[in-house]
Amino acid sequence: MTKKEQVKIEAGNLFQNSSRKSMSTKCDVGFSFLEEQNLRLCNDWVESVDGVLKITYFDDFIVPETIPINGENYRVTEIGECTFIKSMESIYISESIAKIDDYAFTCTPNSPTTRVQVSENNKYYDSRDDCNAIIETKTNKLICACNNSVITDSINVIGANSFEGCAMENIVIPNAVVEIEGDAFRLCKCLKNITIPASVERIGINPFAFCPSLSSITVSKDNMHFDSRNDCNAIIETRSNTLLVSCVNTIIPNTVEEIGEGAFEGNKKESIIIPSNVRRIGENAFRGSWIKTIMMEESVSQIKSCAFIDCGMLEKVILSRKLERIESQAFELCVRLRIIDFPDSLQYIGFRAFASCKSFEISLYQKQKGSSA
Repeated sequence: MTKKEQVKIEAGNLFQNSSRKSMSTKCDVGFSFLEEQNLRLCNDWVESVDGVLKITYFDDFIVPETIPINGENYRVTEIGECTFIKSMESIYISESIAKIDDYAFTCTPNSPTTRVQVSENNKYYDSRDDCNAIIETKTNKLICACNNSVITDSINVIGANSFEGCAMENIVIPNAVVEIEGDAFRLCKCLKNITIPASVERIGINPFAFCPSLSSITVSKDNMHFDSRNDCNAIIETRSNTLLVSCVNTIIPNTVEEIGEGAFEGNKKESIIIPSNVRRIGENAFRGSWIKTIMMEESVSQIKSCAFIDCGMLEKVILSRKLERIESQAFELCVRLRIIDFPDSLQYIGFRAFASCKSFEISLYQKQKGSSA
């Protein structure tokens, strides 16, 4: 028997909660030994681990302070990326936890979690004002939320994937928030409206991707960094004229110059016109969207990697007459794509740009001119 197998047996079922309310959940969680008999809990698919814990938990999930391994107690001080899934009714963080990575608690869409609490004795994290969330005390960064979480006025940063999969319809972002990190509200399937206050200075890669009910986006007119000009129902970076976030009612203004990375990811909009000032379509810009038809006006010169990957409903694309580059995997897995015209200006098509496009029919302008190309 290897050391890893031995640890797996001797450290089994340590997370089991005594208040067995309903169905239990079982999973494996890896761990790594740190200095001074401390432990880091982590996902064994993400990190190299020293052992694996067989976890059984019920509705209420408590991250323990110590775990006995081979006859010795190890203090749990860190939680790594993708370690736990938010599928329990409540989460309790003990006072021993000193570090929680981004994406430590991944989501199940419309997560049932209704209570998130940190021990009052924890020096690094808190749940101030009974906010039902985990907040990094030093930075005032909200890192894990649930369906009943409240963003208090003392929060400065809404962390990556913090609200991912939560089932709220509306969320109020207070005027103290200066940053919303990428994926913060990803997969919030019930979210309908969002307003970005004047205080927000930084927004990560589409925090509202795969929010199919989102129909209204408004940026405060006093915001110096972002806007939703012409009632476009989108978030635009004012300085660069880059569209960063969209919803089903987004209309791209003529002043936009770039579609940002992930801007329409998971969007349920069925058709769209890319106006004449847009020069680039960013990576993953329309990934997994419901788009059926796209018309690009004259100025688009580059479609970046994975821009339209996995758009399973996409059937027809009219490309810009000035298009020069289609990067790798740009239209991969667009299984219904039938019609696309390649302009004379096109110089480069990247690796797997049209992989798995089973219905594909190429219409080359060269063919229309009688060329053998």
